Amino acid sequence: MLAGAPEMQESAAGQEKDRFDHNWLTLREPADHEARASALNQRLVEWLPYNQPLGIVDLGCGQGSNLRYLAPLLPGPQQWTLVDHDEALLAAALQRCAGIRDSDGQTLQVDVRQADLRQLADWSSAIGADTQLVTASALLDLVSADWLSHLVAVLKSRRPAIHMVLSVDGQFGCSTLHADDELIRAAFNAHQRGPGPFGHGLGPDAAAELADRLQAIGYRVQSAASPWHVPTEQAALQRWLIQGWGDAAIEQCPDQADRIKAWTSQRLAEAGSTGFLLTVGHTDVLALPPMSDRDT
Repeated sequence: MLAGAPEMQESAAGQEKDRFDHNWLTLREPADHEARASALNQRLVEWLPYNQPLGIVDLGCGQGSNLRYLAPLLPGPQQWTLVDHDEALLAAALQRCAGIRDSDGQTLQVDVRQADLRQLADWSSAIGADTQLVTASALLDLVSADWLSHLVAVLKSRRPAIHMVLSVDGQFGCSTLHADDELIRAAFNAHQRGPGPFGHGLGPDAAAELADRLQAIGYRVQSAASPWHVPTEQAALQRWLIQGWGDAAIEQCPDQADRIKAWTSQRLAEAGSTGFLLTVGHTDVLALPPMSDRDT
């Protein structure tokens, strides 16, 4: 989950709802696309077969932002399977991805699959023998170690490439300094590692954990930074991030609520002011399966 992202909303009783916030997904998309690590995209393009059917599974697809970014960079023909638990998001993804073409100008074949990502058997069967690429955006830091173990087992069995992008790395902040910046950062990162929809989340450790596990089974792994730089012109996104950091910090450290609220109030007042910049660190991971006869 991106730092501050209200990906899974919670009720007052602490029970997760089954809907992601559509406004948040729309708000973050330009920053997501700007941050992506282009060197990894190029490496993926070089590895993929040309002019052969390309099966791609996008886990936790949301409104299809990952497809809209990646599909025009990759050769075709492309067959996408978009996987999400939210029927409304899947419908929005189909609508928003209509008309997207691959790098050769061909139309895509896009299917959707409604599946609860918390239920391992519910989503892992979408990754078949004809899947060349598994991808996800801003998902990895939400999942638990057990979930990641299952994913790695599926990859070991079926040997697709995997491209996991925009996983938080624990570094975020503002262009101005505040005495409680480190308090907020530490509390938020602890919150990321706490209980969530998948159990205890991997949070900022997720990308490194994935890389280590894939290297252990022979995958060729490359990682690259994909930080957000959120300028004054994206004041709405700045405010959403600041509020998300503050809310999570209070949940993690309720005894520090007054300090955290004061920090949040000051930062919200600064949002949108001239020269005020937020940064959010992320890591993209590309892992290619063990060497085969077709690799060069």
